Amino acid sequence: MRRALLLLAAATATTNDGVSYEARIVLRDRVRDMHAHALQSYMDHGYPHDELLPLSCEGRRWDARKRGTLDDSLGGYMMTLVDGVDTQLVVGDHEAFARSLDIITSEV
Repeated sequence: MRRALLLLAAATATTNDGVSYEARIVLRDRVRDMHAHALQSYMDHGYPHDELLPLSCEGRRWDARKRGTLDDSLGGYMMTLVDGVDTQLVVGDHEAFARSLDIITSEV
């Protein structure tokens, strides 16, 4: 995911003449698809908890304290959803952005 976002950033740089417009669109769409997959996995298996545990496909509860006080920083605010909402806007997934914003504003 991080690599894809870096590729997207590189593809949209105005000084990069080596990447065609078509290639940038392809990269943007790949990032959108990967982000949508990751967010849907979180919504299916981790929501409303802060994180999705990738091996067990369970949500990580901030109040379970499996990592000592490290979990306190998450605070039970659905951090995966909150953290990912800006990416939805950047890649143009406005419908998902609106749904996420509705959830965040009504439940956090």
